[in-house]
Amino acid sequence: MKAKFISVILLVTAMLTPGCHRRPLDLTMSRGADITVIVHWDSTGLRPNGMTVSFYPKNGGNPITTLSNSDTVKVGIPAGEYNLLVFNETVSDFTNLRFADISSFNGIYAYTESYSNKYCDDIRTTPEKLASSAREFAVSEDMVRYTLYYHRGTAPPEDVHVSGEDLVIHVWPKLITCIINTRLCATHIDKAASAGGYLCHFAAGVYLANGKALREDAIFSIDFNQKDMTSKTDGYFSNTTVGFGFYNDIFPPAVSGYSFDFFAVLADNTGYRNKLGIDDRITSHNGIFDELNIDINICPGVDLPDVEGEQAWNIGVNEWENEEVPIDL
Repeated sequence: MKAKFISVILLVTAMLTPGCHRRPLDLTMSRGADITVIVHWDSTGLRPNGMTVSFYPKNGGNPITTLSNSDTVKVGIPAGEYNLLVFNETVSDFTNLRFADISSFNGIYAYTESYSNKYCDDIRTTPEKLASSAREFAVSEDMVRYTLYYHRGTAPPEDVHVSGEDLVIHVWPKLITCIINTRLCATHIDKAASAGGYLCHFAAGVYLANGKALREDAIFSIDFNQKDMTSKTDGYFSNTTVGFGFYNDIFPPAVSGYSFDFFAVLADNTGYRNKLGIDDRITSHNGIFDELNIDINICPGVDLPDVEGEQAWNIGVNEWENEEVPIDL
């Protein structure tokens, strides 16, 4: 009986003791290949604090997403075909940008939140600069096997026809937001204490994978941050901001219906408002880092009333609460 008990103990011990041989290769292949993604932001002029890197399986399934605070990241990817998407910052780092449909490569888009006031709905906050890159990438079983042998510290067999460089992806993102430069001529500009307006029928967001505009009916609120005098009474207002809707001529300024809804606080503390069509006032060009610039030059612009009084510039258009001004949107 005692001998039988000892035999059972020895058998159990042998079962629990790890063998000196390694697990079969096919059991460790699921670890995937170590793919290094190196992102070159120089082409965008951006120096982001972080980035999001997502591999979307072409045969379906959840993306493999990594958030990084560096321009280089290593990700373990199983064998298969993927769509790779990279964009600056992470989905939680932006102040004014939000992201939706992040599980879909073709559907993921960025947008800004909207709000309403007593004058109009769907007013969008100003977005932040956004750059992205999308491309295809295949991970072969040889890549996975190479990674496995690399971790073991042994040379891969001769039938593994890949090298370490094959596991590196270089990415050059492109900007998918644009700079909107607005310039509006005015008479009696010396009587304006502050001014701003709404850019109407611009895009509410943009798809990350192709840069196409999400919608074309959003309204962006801007305050004119500069007033330049060309004479004692006349001059122009100007503003530079970031926007959506135009990218590599995918959504050119050819659709009719663009408008600028101008408003101002005058020296006598009354309000002035004028809605201006700008379909024929929009031009576009590529600037530094191939960033797309939209120029809206509204001249002739507005004839401000020659009211009494003097007042400092730029007290803030949001302080205007004169509801007696007629509104015609």
